[in-house]
Amino acid sequence: MAMSFVQGTRITPYSGTGRSSDTLAFASNVTVGDLLIVVSACQNATPSSIADTQGNSWASLKTGNSSATNCTLFWTVATATGANTVTVTYSSSAAVYTTLEIGEFSGVPVPASSTANNSGTGTAGSAGPITLTATGLVIAFGANASGSVTPGSGFTLMTTAGNSAYSMYQLNVAAGSISATATVNSPWGMGLVAFYPPVSGGNRSWLSVGLNNGLRGVRH
Repeated sequence: MAMSFVQGTRITPYSGTGRSSDTLAFASNVTVGDLLIVVSACQNATPSSIADTQGNSWASLKTGNSSATNCTLFWTVATATGANTVTVTYSSSAAVYTTLEIGEFSGVPVPASSTANNSGTGTAGSAGPITLTATGLVIAFGANASGSVTPGSGFTLMTTAGNSAYSMYQLNVAAGSISATATVNSPWGMGLVAFYPPVSGGNRSWLSVGLNNGLRGVRH
């Protein structure tokens, strides 16, 4: 099956009033076996846990956060076809300027992945490089101080990016090295994750995590 973007939507209750969680429903039914992506950002707290009405188990990756905003990407594989609603809970009820963005992709091999993490100031956001050992999906995501985000070459916004969280994707990326860039607002944080088929020779896959202090591999 060819990889494709199915749907995406976002909610931005962007206010200074503290809140403990945000909830958002997929606009259309999700399909069993599809990759589900959630990007959550807030200030004064961190996105700490996630649950959905299908009862899926979620994995997570945090960005190199901006100086003010904490951002996390969650992902899972849909276990059923039908309606699905996601709730992200924050580490404190004082969370402000929150954003929640959700998306669905079909034909994406999981769970093998490579990730990278970066943060900085100025308007030139970047993350990577990461290395794919087979054709896959690459998603860049992060925290933006304010305003719009313009994706770099080859990437498409998952929804209309505005204040706080953003995400962008590239389908059918060939095996090899890739980085992500975007025009953002300072300060910023950006993460990069790739989904591609696991290595052969067993039913376990490698999770390679590239952080600012080096690279480590975890077999699971």
